[in-house]
Amino acid sequence: MRGMLESGKQHFIATPNPEFIVLAQKDKEFFNILNSASMSLPDGIGMLFANIFLYKKIIHRITGNDAIEMIAGIAEQKKYSIYLLGGDRGVPQKAGEALKKKFPNIKISGAYDESIQDVKNVEAGVLENIQKTNPDILFVALGHGKQEKFIFYNLAKLPTVKIAIGVGGALDYLSGAKKRAPKFIQKIGLEWAYRFIAEPKRWKRIVDAVIVFPYLVLRGR
Repeated sequence: MRGMLESGKQHFIATPNPEFIVLAQKDKEFFNILNSASMSLPDGIGMLFANIFLYKKIIHRITGNDAIEMIAGIAEQKKYSIYLLGGDRGVPQKAGEALKKKFPNIKISGAYDESIQDVKNVEAGVLENIQKTNPDILFVALGHGKQEKFIFYNLAKLPTVKIAIGVGGALDYLSGAKKRAPKFIQKIGLEWAYRFIAEPKRWKRIVDAVIVFPYLVLRGR
C-alpha cells in the first residue's frame, strides 16, 4: 500500500468475500472489474477455507475494517488525505471523526453520504465534491458490486486519488452505526451468524455465503 501511494499511479483495491464470488458468477461485468483490481484482500472466513480446500494455501483474513486502519495509519504518518464516500446519512462523517480520534494527525479531506444510483453516469456534483478536496485515498462504501463499479468507472476522473478501496459496511462499524461481533466470535469464523441474528433481513446474503459459495467451491474442486 505504501508503494501504491508513492508510485504516482492510481490503484484499485478490492476486498472480496464469498458474496463477491457468488455475485461475480452472475454478473460478468463485476467479474471482470474484480479481476482488474491492483490488490485483493480476502475478507470473510469462507475465503480462507476455500483457499485451503482448492489450493492447499493458508491465507490470512483482512477485513474492510483492517484495511481502513492499515491505510489510515500510513496516511497519518505520510500526511496523505482521505475522502469517505457512501453509507447512510451521517455515517461517513462520523467514521471520519472516529478515525481522527484513533489517528489524531490524520487528514480527512471530506465525506459524502448521499445515495448514488448510476455509478457509470454519476451526478457531476458528486465527483466535483471529491475533486475539489484533492484526496490521496478514497474509501467507497456503496455495497459490494456497486462500489467496485463506481471505482472502475470514475477513478480516472479523480486524478489525485492514488488508492481507491471498496470498504462495504466497514464505515457503519467504524462510525458506531452498527456493532461488530465480539472478538472471539470473529476469531472462530461465526461473525456471519452474529450479523444474521442482528439483521435477519440479511438472510439472502447469508445463504449466498454459507450455502451457495461452498457449493461453488466444491464444484470448482
